[in-house]
Amino acid sequence: MPEEPKPKEKSLFIEFTESTTLHGIRHVFCGDSKLRRLIWFVCTLGSTAVFVTSSAKLLNSYIRGDIATRITVKHQNNIMFPAVTICNFNPLRKSYLKQLNISDPERFARILLYEAEPNDADRKKFFLTYVNAEEFFRNGSHKIKEMLLNCTLQGRKCLPEDFQLVDTNMGFCYTSNFDKRLANSSKIFKPGERYGLSMTLNTQIKEYTHRLAPAIGFKILVQEKNEVPLTDVNGFATMTGVSTFVAIRKNAVKSLPCENRRTLDKSLYTRAKCFEDCRRRYIFKRCNCTYPTGMGPYQSCTLEKLFTCVAYEDERFASLVNMCSCPQPCEHVFYGTTLSYGIYEPETVYSTDLIEAYLEKNSYVQVKIFFEDLSVTEVKDMRKYSWSDLLAAAGGMLGLLLGASVLTVVEFLELLITLLGTRFSKNKVRAINSR
Repeated sequence: MPEEPKPKEKSLFIEFTESTTLHGIRHVFCGDSKLRRLIWFVCTLGSTAVFVTSSAKLLNSYIRGDIATRITVKHQNNIMFPAVTICNFNPLRKSYLKQLNISDPERFARILLYEAEPNDADRKKFFLTYVNAEEFFRNGSHKIKEMLLNCTLQGRKCLPEDFQLVDTNMGFCYTSNFDKRLANSSKIFKPGERYGLSMTLNTQIKEYTHRLAPAIGFKILVQEKNEVPLTDVNGFATMTGVSTFVAIRKNAVKSLPCENRRTLDKSLYTRAKCFEDCRRRYIFKRCNCTYPTGMGPYQSCTLEKLFTCVAYEDERFASLVNMCSCPQPCEHVFYGTTLSYGIYEPETVYSTDLIEAYLEKNSYVQVKIFFEDLSVTEVKDMRKYSWSDLLAAAGGMLGLLLGASVLTVVEFLELLITLLGTRFSKNKVRAINSR
């Protein structure tokens, strides 16, 4: 049987229960009736159980690193205009194919789309073994000087020289670079169509190799500067004969958990770009070259390899699971878009032939991109509980359920030290007397 508390220890314990700040203890041990003490015992035990359970859940959430998302809108006096990438849906001009004496563009298009495998006759006819794919698509792409008919940024005229050729996953496109000549106009002080970018574009419909083009028009992407344009994933499409009004809003995302990695071309890291780099590395290891679309340091294949090895490995890569490890970037900016449309009537149609005039009129696309509001929506991930939050939550429950505080813990420690000291001094006296 457990040893009964000695009178000195018992008096210390009774004194503690009468004076402690832990509210229920004194009613459990010092109540007048047994029923009253029982009720207080049940209440104190229940509150302790709730406190322990809730604290365990809080601690588990802290250890797991649970995330809470906070959304704030920050209003600004001015905001920098983003980069805009323009991709013609048609990757190769018909006149370029004729220039290369490709007499059967239909057969060639089927090979380009991986709908047919090239035979020996195709290799000789289309020079597949010798032509570098990157050079081929670069020379065959539409030129910005021919596509950009009119362009203004906040009323100031922009020129084809303000756009640079970029290698994307939709072929060769053009990205705006207003930081040099139009640096002053790149800072936007007011929202609305009047203070944005306005472009009139010519699709050059006569140059379309229609089997290669999925549609007539452009794919346009609004993106952060120095970010590789993945236009086929994130861009929006335009229609000929239509004015497209694009109201944009800036969103800044800070993610957890996250990791900032270097991309192959030292551009801004995004998950989409990471998967693209992973795909290119995979194909390069197996073909010793890679497809021309997408930026990076790897050598481009010949057309022959593009339609054989690259086509096969690209299809095989798509079936692989967990091939790439691409965590969220710590910070990422994207632009939300709201599109509206109107009929576009060109001011001048130069051709007098009715059919030519119709084609000319329906080759044009007008795009107006502007901020709908000079504010940035910030989406920030943060740990649901920091160490201070954990202490505050646990302390709040401790006070609410048991009426205790940190000093109550000190009281228990003081009682424990006093009891141990009393027991130690008694044992020491007994040892001396036994001698």
